[in-house]
Amino acid sequence: MFALSLTAAASTSDQSVSPIEKKVSHELNMLPYSNVFDYMTFSVDQNGKVTLNGKVTNPVLKSDAAKVVKRVEGVELVENDIQVLPVSFFDDGLRARLYRTIYGYGPLQRYSLGVNKPIRI
Repeated sequence: MFALSLTAAASTSDQSVSPIEKKVSHELNMLPYSNVFDYMTFSVDQNGKVTLNGKVTNPVLKSDAAKVVKRVEGVELVENDIQVLPVSFFDDGLRARLYRTIYGYGPLQRYSLGVNKPIRI
């Protein structure tokens, strides 16, 4: 039902992360419409091809992710495999209840601090 966000962004302190990965991670984390209900990952190959994956609730976010990644220096090609989740009032209600349950639970409240929350629903 929910996933812990384990993207390349989570491992930026690792010595093996390339400058392109750091920049792509930064750009994706700075997208203004991204929220706890969106989950995006990426991979970078040796030729500068970035493949975007994940699921988002807003179709604009899918296109914006590809746009910002294309502008990163060293990126030659972007393959956008991000899926847009269908609009569903039931799913939206469930997401809201899960959000309140997870981030309202005492031991997990520390994860609610900051802009990019690590637990994705």
